Order: sequence, then C-alpha cells, then structure tokens
Amino acid sequence: GWEYLARGSIHDVRPGQGTFGTSVLIRGVNLLSGASALHQVTLAGIAATIVSASSTEVRVTSNGHTASVIGDIVLEANTNATVVRNDGWEYLVPPTITSLSPSSGQFGTLVNITGTRLLMGGTSIFAVRLAGQPVTSIVDFSDSHVTVIAATNGSSTAGLVRIESDTGAFTTGGSWEYLDSSIVSTVVPSSGQQGTRITITGERLVRDANGTITAVSLAGVPAIVVFGNSTHVVVTAGSSTNTTGDVIVVASSGATTVESDGFEYIALGSIE
Repeated sequence: GWEYLARGSIHDVRPGQGTFGTSVLIRGVNLLSGASALHQVTLAGIAATIVSASSTEVRVTSNGHTASVIGDIVLEANTNATVVRNDGWEYLVPPTITSLSPSSGQFGTLVNITGTRLLMGGTSIFAVRLAGQPVTSIVDFSDSHVTVIAATNGSSTAGLVRIESDTGAFTTGGSWEYLDSSIVSTVVPSSGQQGTRITITGERLVRDANGTITAVSLAGVPAIVVFGNSTHVVVTAGSSTNTTGDVIVVASSGATTVESDGFEYIALGSIE
C-alpha cells in the first residue's frame, strides 16, 4: 500500500541570484515529490510567487530581501514533501535610483538615471517607465546608469521611475514629471524652396531656461536654424524635390515637437 519514490533533485537554477521580481527557472527531477502541485517555494527563506510547476521545471518570481543573503531553495509539495538545494539562491543587495537629470521634460527629452546595482543581477535593461509611461528608447545602460528618451504625454504628469532588468527584477524610485506638451501653432510660409526663410511659432518649444533650438527639419530635410526660443523659431529651408512632410523642432534637451505635414517643398522655378 505504500511506495517510496525516488527523491527529487534540483539540477540547475537560472539565474542563481537576484532581487525583487527576478524570474527564476528551477530544473531537476521529481520536483513535485509525487504530488499534484507545489504548496510553496522559498528562496533563502523568503516565499516566492509560483508561476508554473512540473516534475522537471518550476518557474517562480522572487519577492526580494533587504540585504545580501545566501540560502536554500526549498520546494514544498502539497503533500508536505520537500526538495532542497542547499545555498542555491543569493539575494543581492537591492538596487537604488539616486538621481535623474533632468527630472522633468517632454517627448524626446534625453534623461540620465543614475543609481547602484541597476542591472539587478542581469545583463541588460529590459524596460524603463517614467511616471507610468514606457520610454521611447533605452539609449545606454550599465550597473550605475541608464539613459533613455522620454515618450509623449499629453499633459503634466508626475510619478516614479521604474527600471526592469532582463531577469524580470525591477526597482522604482526617483521622481519624473512630464511637462505640458509643446506645440507648433503656425508655419509661415508653409511652402517654399531652398533658401526660403520660415518662421515657426508655438508654445513650450524650449523648457530649460538655458535651452536652445538645436535642429529643425522640414519634410525630412534639415533646415538652417537662424534663431530659436520657446515660442519663436526662424529657419532657412534646405534643398529638396517637390514633397510634403512634417515640421520637426528639436531642443537642446532632446525634447521634440512635431507638426504633421506642416511644410511643402514646391518645385523649383525656372527661366526659359
């Protein structure tokens, strides 16, 4: 009436270290100890969240620790049978976000985030959110800094910064504020040729007191910036064939303002 099963064994743990939110894959044999399910998994004494479990693979999400700790991995079945790997898991010191520069901006703003242990045991940064919004792109990263480009947000919004490693581990901190979006109000004239002097008016084109307009393109063609401030930009059109496209104004912070189909290059005149 009773059968002793072969004892379960953990063969591999990937990764073997992490922080809060790390996705951990545990491989082995008889991991359920003959039961139908796992009741609990602990990593260095801290209960993890069970994502999936079979007799050969168990995936969990770590729930973090306030300090660096090495301890056992314990798989407890719903029959109370256990499979243990001694000193199989290490909780790393939690990451910290120490500063943002700048701490506010608009679409296109280049944001430098500094901190400690930002990779959280991983090899890359998977995702970053500023005040709840996913960034447009991650430009650069290391264990001590992450550089991103802010996405668009229609109105002023403040919130935390969230950094997620490729292991699933994440941290939140700092404070980021999306400023009211910049707008282009008028483009005069809205059509022209190479050498045409164009005046662009708008609001909040530059938000930094020391900021400048660094680039303007008309229908995909770089223009020569003659003058620029937060409400007024003067440019000279470059050379292009007959085409219509966006007016794009870029500030020194990286903040970008777009007026869709705002300028038309017209065919060059000729004397016959």
